[in-house]
Amino acid sequence: MPVSDWTAPEILKSELAPELSDYQRRLRTLTYRIKKYRAVPVYVTPRRGDYRFMDGELEVLVQSGQVKDDFEPSDQALVEMSLVNEVTLSVCREMRLLCVDLDGDVDLNAGNFDDALHARPSSSANVADFLFNWL
Repeated sequence: MPVSDWTAPEILKSELAPELSDYQRRLRTLTYRIKKYRAVPVYVTPRRGDYRFMDGELEVLVQSGQVKDDFEPSDQALVEMSLVNEVTLSVCREMRLLCVDLDGDVDLNAGNFDDALHARPSSSANVADFLFNWL
């Protein structure tokens, strides 16, 4: 279904600032705890499987139960994920960590996912191959 309700990323970023800041703090804390055990943290930015570009248009895949009379397909979940990924990548840069930008570096499309976040086994194998070669 084509997206018709567009989210302003800067406005959403401002609205989610406390949550994004808390996420950043938790990532730093997790990093310190991992390093305390002399382990190496590796963070991965996920991507959503319920959005795709089709004929130059952003589409969101919806479940039949989501569609109500007042339903308007939005890109908000995609924008939220990109904001979380920005925080992850910034912490990786700041702390000089290994960070896999799966959202930007691996070619996955909507057909590779069972739902919004879970990849099919064949796609998981592609991700595993990518990570093996990347690491």
